[in-house]
Amino acid sequence: MRKLMLPLVLSLAIAGIAGAAVPVLLSGGDEPGENFIAVDVMPEMIYQASPEYPAEAKAKGAEGKVTVSLRVEIDGTVSSPKVTSSSGSSLLDQAALKAAGNYRFKPAQQDGKPVAVWVSFVVVFKLDTEKKPAPAEAFIAVDNQPEIIKQIEPKYPPQAVEDKIEGKVFIQLFVDSSGKVTQAKVSKSSGSKLLDDAALEAGRKYEFKPARQNGQPVAVWVSMPVVFTLE
Repeated sequence: MRKLMLPLVLSLAIAGIAGAAVPVLLSGGDEPGENFIAVDVMPEMIYQASPEYPAEAKAKGAEGKVTVSLRVEIDGTVSSPKVTSSSGSSLLDQAALKAAGNYRFKPAQQDGKPVAVWVSFVVVFKLDTEKKPAPAEAFIAVDNQPEIIKQIEPKYPPQAVEDKIEGKVFIQLFVDSSGKVTQAKVSKSSGSKLLDDAALEAGRKYEFKPARQNGQPVAVWVSMPVVFTLE
């Protein structure tokens, strides 16, 4: 297989507006930017944590963009998140680093084996002055994230069991200010409509402790994977 050294572009929707895509080369050294390497498979983000907007930063009206680099290890966890371009606010920089430390990836691969690489992206903090509900494609910064208080185990469709279909579905749920799920969408299909529909059916029955912003409950979108595996 011919290997190409390609720019990795991560476009992340964070903190109220879409994060700008940052083209970078994969790096395999101890620091970002060292020893650019060619890989067969790029790392793929499978869990993204929305950063919390620091209360002090909101009170000061602070907004900005933070460029963060982090090392994606061979097991998909991240290490050594670093600010490579500051927002000008240490509060926003630290909030971006804290969120980045919780990201999870499907690791890059080289010659069929997982390899550790550095990736970079931009985290954007923008105050939502109009307090509009976020669309499914965006995240808003909140003081407290929503917490699941009732999670329904999805039913494995009998036809999928018979056909030995497995897969992972990524769903988005709109959690209103009372903690109820009012909308559910598939953001990344498992490849099976049976599994996708089962994941949505379960997701609609979840209940949450709602997110809070400025001490008040607010409606937000949340994303999560639902995995179907036959035993």
